[in-house]
Amino acid sequence: KKYVPIHLEMEKTPEHLSVKSDESLGLSAVLHNSGTLSVSVDEKKPLHFTLNGNIKGNYLNLVLANLFCDIPKLAVFVDNSMLSVYSGVLNGQAVITGLSSDPNIDGSIVFSNLDFILPMFVDNHITAEQMLVTMVQNKIDVSDTLFRIKDGVMQLGVSVILDRLSLDSLDIAV
Repeated sequence: KKYVPIHLEMEKTPEHLSVKSDESLGLSAVLHNSGTLSVSVDEKKPLHFTLNGNIKGNYLNLVLANLFCDIPKLAVFVDNSMLSVYSGVLNGQAVITGLSSDPNIDGSIVFSNLDFILPMFVDNHITAEQMLVTMVQNKIDVSDTLFRIKDGVMQLGVSVILDRLSLDSLDIAV
């Protein structure tokens, strides 16, 4: 495995705390004493986004925007005996509000041009043109998605209900 050092610079003033990374990560974050938060990762990185909003005590009001991930470039951090990713991108956004212990998350993520293998289960490439994941408060839905495996097709839909960020129910339709 190849390790890449990450350098972080922190600055604490009477007004704010800021964190910046070197170019390898492209991270910049500022938390003001008023609770205003601003986080961004450089758009040139395989995972980038902006996160802006407020944190007051245990209450969150955050907007995650321009979420992008070039999945194969980050898949190197996953054990490839379980998952090998050949192509795919993720785009999304979300609004996160409420108590930090039980936040409401409203948003969506779209996976496009997926191509992967689950070596423990299937030796063939599994592909999907698009998979939509929506989040409304405590419910996460994966819309019915067509996956192609060799000469076959499988449709999969998933619905998850969370209770304080813990699994409450899970429905899978294949």
